[in-house]
Amino acid sequence: MALVHRLRQPLRAVIPFDGTSILSGVDDRIEYYPGLAAWRRSAEQVWIANRSSGRLTLNEQIDYMNKLRNQFPIAPIRVVYTKAGNHLTSAIVTDEQAVIDHKLYWEAVATMDEAFYLTTVLNGPLLIANQVAGGPRSEISHFPGLSHSFHRSGRET
Repeated sequence: MALVHRLRQPLRAVIPFDGTSILSGVDDRIEYYPGLAAWRRSAEQVWIANRSSGRLTLNEQIDYMNKLRNQFPIAPIRVVYTKAGNHLTSAIVTDEQAVIDHKLYWEAVATMDEAFYLTTVLNGPLLIANQVAGGPRSEISHFPGLSHSFHRSGRET
């Protein structure tokens, strides 16, 4: 995750995704991973005991609106940019094991040249000047300088 003038170490997690779906504790396919199966069932019990309502299962929560599943297969080059904040910030992600947090938008790009171009535009002075001069935030985009069409093409996580 990009922070002002520094990078943080990524959080590590195991995502029980088998190439088609996120496995739950009741899915027969999770039995191929005995330690994961036991841990997953335990996590689901903790979720049930502590969730605020019975509306979502653990799988539905972690893959809310398919925001996790839509990241697979993971693209080799992605541009991420902030959803909210005082200034839009973007970065290039080339780690094919990285899953993007829900607080960022992301877009797969075909080449590093495309990624460099896009991050240069997003982090550039013209867009920053538009953000400062843009006035109130739009309901569609938290960033007034970012066009509606680009923002909607960005994948929300």
